[in-house]
Amino acid sequence: MPLPPSIRALLHAAPSTARIPARGLLSVRGRDAPDFLNGLLASSVSKTPAPAYSIVLNAQGRILYDVFVHLHPDFRDDAEPHYVLEYATASPLPSASESDSPAVLPLTKFFRRHLLRQDVRLRDLTAEYDVWAAWPGSNADTQPREWAVAKSGVVEPVIDAAEAHSAWGGPGLLQDRRAAGLGTHRLVRKGDDPLESRDHDIASPADYLLHRIAHGVPEGVIDLPPGQAFPFESNIDMMGGVSVRKGCYIGQELTSRTYHTGAIRKRILPIMLEPITSTLSPSSSTIPNFRPHLSIRASHSVSPNEDGVRRPRPRGTGKLLTNVNGVGLALLRLEHVEAALRGELAFELDYSAEQGDVSTNLPSAWTGGIGEDEVKGASDDGRQWKVTPWWPEGLPARTEDEA
Repeated sequence: MPLPPSIRALLHAAPSTARIPARGLLSVRGRDAPDFLNGLLASSVSKTPAPAYSIVLNAQGRILYDVFVHLHPDFRDDAEPHYVLEYATASPLPSASESDSPAVLPLTKFFRRHLLRQDVRLRDLTAEYDVWAAWPGSNADTQPREWAVAKSGVVEPVIDAAEAHSAWGGPGLLQDRRAAGLGTHRLVRKGDDPLESRDHDIASPADYLLHRIAHGVPEGVIDLPPGQAFPFESNIDMMGGVSVRKGCYIGQELTSRTYHTGAIRKRILPIMLEPITSTLSPSSSTIPNFRPHLSIRASHSVSPNEDGVRRPRPRGTGKLLTNVNGVGLALLRLEHVEAALRGELAFELDYSAEQGDVSTNLPSAWTGGIGEDEVKGASDDGRQWKVTPWWPEGLPARTEDEA
């Protein structure tokens, strides 16, 4: 479905660029670097170095890291393979508490555990480079994609063989293909401005966060809790970060079995948060930011037996993920989402202000100088909060075989 107008109004209409906070960078260099990464990443790493997006799983098939595989800015085709892996080190929201943001083992330490006698050298580059995102603006046209949909519900983007090698970009600049229109990630020396700053608006990290959420793209430790999140429920298949035809990597067994014999019953979707008893809109600055991982309840909005139509029993709960000023991501059961889009179910946030579930402000520097008073959340007055999901434009709808 098209992006809701109230959400589009929050986004930058002009081409924009913003620094992404809380990103770690790891240099992986050496003759055996492609083989080394192939044994750890869930997507294929070609012998010829190329950028990519991927994940690192544990032995139980759950996500530990979501990573962008850059080519080092100084890489040349005639040199030894030299990658820079970009990953989240903390929550994208600086107001998140330590309990909200799970501890992340530095990728360097994790990789060293698996480094044997290969010609691979690891070095942390976090103190040397920043990561900047750039995107075309909310009014830009995006090319529709083709999809391959499995009976299990796994969805893969179809990339033409001619563009497969260069699809994700070149040295220092990675095309963010997790969703159409998402833009690029560029590695920039600390203290330097990105090239895009010449003809793009300089946006805030909050603007990038809203841009990412509007495209339904999960990222980092809040949306993909380390050791908890499953790849397909987290849309990693849709974002091109896992290869179901690849073997011999950590976590491959469960991932492959889910693809061939399982069924995808949950997905991460973008959502709007609105007070049920108020006229506030999602663009209102008085909507608070809620702690991530709160439960989302589904309930019948009409009688379950009305007109003799069988409706799904609202079993289980959803989970709120990253959210800011009334817009966010949530892990929801697909049968509930489909019923909600038909008007048969309604979602409601399960929270308690007394238990500190409401975060009331963000630092003005992080929001681009908006000012604390303007982004401060309303004090809770016992209101109930409605959760409204939407299906991101360009993604394939579920088929009857998947239901």
